[in-house]
Order: sequence, then C-alpha cells, then structure tokens
Amino acid sequence: MQYNTKKDFVNAIVAYTNDPKAENALMFGAVNRFKPMPKLNYKINNLKKIASYIYDNQIEAPKWFQNHFQQNQRNGQGMGNG
Repeated sequence: MQYNTKKDFVNAIVAYTNDPKAENALMFGAVNRFKPMPKLNYKINNLKKIASYIYDNQIEAPKWFQNHFQQNQRNGQGMGNG
C-alpha cells in the first residue's frame, strides 16, 4: 500500500481530487492514456468521507478484473504503469 495510515491516504485523495496533476498521480498508465482527471468541485468533508470509505472497505471488483489484472502484470502493465 502506498500510504502507511488512513490519515495519509485520505489527505492524498483529497489533495489529488482538488488539484489533479499528472505528476501527483499514482496510476501513471491511466494518466498517460486518459490524461489526469478533471477537477471535481466536491466539498472537502465529502471527499474525506469518500476516501475514508475506500480505505475502510474492500470494494468489490468486477468478475473480469482478476484475469485482466494478471494478464497486464505479465505484460508489464500492472499497477497503473500501462
């Protein structure tokens, strides 16, 4: 995991969402392919709630994800390195 604490994770998500720059991204493959996400005008408190939820919960992956992920790992494209 990139962040050691929930607080660090939440702060990073909030900061990136408020100022999404390519150099601050963790998924460089996605940024190279799609460009940085647009700035979202959410309230800070709502962003903190969303980031906390992501950190605290195992988000269900689609059925196809594991095969897709493994294939991309073999091709050197996993972990956002596209």
